[in-house]
Amino acid sequence: MLILKCFNIKVIKLVSSLLMSLLISLLSFNSYADHITDCTLVEHGDITNYVSNTSGCELGQDDQDFLNPTLMVNSDGGMFGHTDWEFITKYEGGQSGTFELDGVVPVDVLIMLVFKGPNANSGTQPDLFVGYLLSEGESIFDWATMFAKQNNNSEEWNFQGVSHLSLYWVADGGGGPQCTECNEVPEPQTLFLFAAGLLGIYYTRRKLQKP
Repeated sequence: MLILKCFNIKVIKLVSSLLMSLLISLLSFNSYADHITDCTLVEHGDITNYVSNTSGCELGQDDQDFLNPTLMVNSDGGMFGHTDWEFITKYEGGQSGTFELDGVVPVDVLIMLVFKGPNANSGTQPDLFVGYLLSEGESIFDWATMFAKQNNNSEEWNFQGVSHLSLYWVADGGGGPQCTECNEVPEPQTLFLFAAGLLGIYYTRRKLQKP
């Protein structure tokens, strides 16, 4: 009888442990499934229009847009459904600014603008990096920080400066940029880097009123 009782206790402990593990897994899954990517659901309001001339806005998977060992923007299904984004360059942030591409973006190429906010532990929302898709045919955009922190014991939100913003590109549809009037068609990456050099990307900061 004693042996049977000890056996039952062990079984109960094992089942309890398995149930707890299952519960934790379900909670983790729900947390992942409920990961908010919609820019209209940010706590302090819709941040879709904080960058002009863009066609899409999506929250990232982390507060850091790491480049190593792999690009964070390509993790967990990738930003805007792409897992093959290529990093172009990074600029200092601030409260607002203007960004201009001096030229035309190659055909079938998407440009993504990624904004990284203050440290996630600062209580700033959103607490993830934010990506915006530059609209087709556009070469200039204005931006204002979309990161804000709520005052203690108050419903007022104070906007916080962007840490940095980065540019990424991807060949939409897999076709890549098209080379015209040339004998040899270079690889998409080579062509884009060449085109990016011709674009003469430059960055000019200016003060804008807070949204």
